[in-house]
Amino acid sequence: MLRSPGCRKLPVFVEDTGQALELAAGFVPAKVCPIFLVSNVSGEGLPLLRTFLNAVDCSSAARYPKDGALEFSISDIFSVPYAGTVVSGVILSGQVAVGDNVQIGPDSLGAFTMTQIKSIQRKRVGVQHAEAGQSVSFALKRVKRAGLRKGMVLIGPTATPKAVQRFEGTTLILYHNTLIGPRYQAMMHLGVSPSIRSHLEL
Repeated sequence: MLRSPGCRKLPVFVEDTGQALELAAGFVPAKVCPIFLVSNVSGEGLPLLRTFLNAVDCSSAARYPKDGALEFSISDIFSVPYAGTVVSGVILSGQVAVGDNVQIGPDSLGAFTMTQIKSIQRKRVGVQHAEAGQSVSFALKRVKRAGLRKGMVLIGPTATPKAVQRFEGTTLILYHNTLIGPRYQAMMHLGVSPSIRSHLEL
């Protein structure tokens, strides 16, 4: 499957610490796929995996640009006493501070609503500022929990978003353990990463 035209990756079985460090130093996701043989019962192979994960460059700066436009993906919604509506998730790009005005949406009509950041918490500690790559919670002003849902986003006040309810796409199936034939019904999970959004907007 890894060598298939849709994947084109070179599988490499990691057998020692030197190999783990070598792969971590020159790790290129598009070319090499390290494979670790591990056991959750005996713990065999786990030290090699830890060595690789501690040495590999996560390239978080490329995945979560701090100097980009604000974008925050909502994964959970709460109603907190004395705080009001609180949303939690990961900041995909940009930076935000307490008191900033932001847009939240899209709602069922595809519209975005202006709101304000009342407070920010990171790991249950109040902070005044947050940036891309961090998992945080925001308390919002003038927003009711009933009007929110998972998958909505927070964006900057000057952004001009466009919500769509239908799109066309092409899917490449690398492997499936059953037969795919006429009238086959598939399920697709789409995240809100920038690459997926850019592809869908095309």
